[in-house]
Amino acid sequence: METTDRRRGRAWAVLRRVLYPALLLSAAGGAWRLMVGGVAPEAAAAVLIVASAACIWGLELARPHLAAWRPPGRTLLVDVVHTTVSTALSPLIKAAIVLLAAAVLRPRVGLEVWPSAWPLGLQVLLAIPVADLGIYLGHRLMHVTGLGWRIHAVHHSPVRLHFWASARSHPFNVAVKIALESAPLLILGIGVEAYSLWVVFMSVNGLLQHSNVDLRTGSLSRVLATSEVHRVHHSTDMALGNSNFGNTTVLWDRLFGTYRLPAEAITEVGVPGYVIPERYGLHLLVPFVLGRIERAAAPTSRPG
Repeated sequence: METTDRRRGRAWAVLRRVLYPALLLSAAGGAWRLMVGGVAPEAAAAVLIVASAACIWGLELARPHLAAWRPPGRTLLVDVVHTTVSTALSPLIKAAIVLLAAAVLRPRVGLEVWPSAWPLGLQVLLAIPVADLGIYLGHRLMHVTGLGWRIHAVHHSPVRLHFWASARSHPFNVAVKIALESAPLLILGIGVEAYSLWVVFMSVNGLLQHSNVDLRTGSLSRVLATSEVHRVHHSTDMALGNSNFGNTTVLWDRLFGTYRLPAEAITEVGVPGYVIPERYGLHLLVPFVLGRIERAAAPTSRPG
């Protein structure tokens, strides 16, 4: 007779291939159901993002991609602080963009072209590549310019990928990322429901792509910036690390020739040549002291 462990192994072999899209679709679908039930779009998005995060964390503990990537307590604490700060900053930055779009940009540019009459699902499908174009261009510049790398380096500092690390970013990086993604959508006039559903899809994908869960994404990685795609971007091999700049989709990477998906799984991540210490206070200073950190390392190396 088949043992319990073997049955569980067979079940996981199937689940690991469907969980990635299932989590994305269930999060967006759950947020939509809450909206239909009368919950404010922003609140519905927040509930499903938190619920998805809890599910992903449980999967990391139960089925890790690499046991060595489980974060020690100090690292976890630093990333929890990053998550708290980034979460607090997000609505403030969005509000500033909304005010700027309404008061300055939209009247001058004259854009009110968002297809609000489309079904919400189609609006989200349109929002994904529109938002990703801005972050693709900005993200790529961060890897090839000195100022950009100073702002972005903290995000590449983890030597273990796990879902808490998705929010490890300097506040300057958070502001730039949100602005580059959200501004095009808000200027074009996207509605709050479609915007909130896009936020759910983008945020849950961000958690998944940094997660340490033993998932198989297969052909999905030719469309979305999945965990298998994004680990390549965090690779210590900068021939691979300077690729896969898309946040949610790989459309622009494929179009501009920066898409990479090697056959071998990525097991070493971080910045080659030096290590940024696991201290939140120092992370805030990195844009101003990164040159000193680089000079203290031998040999010095950075993307670019």
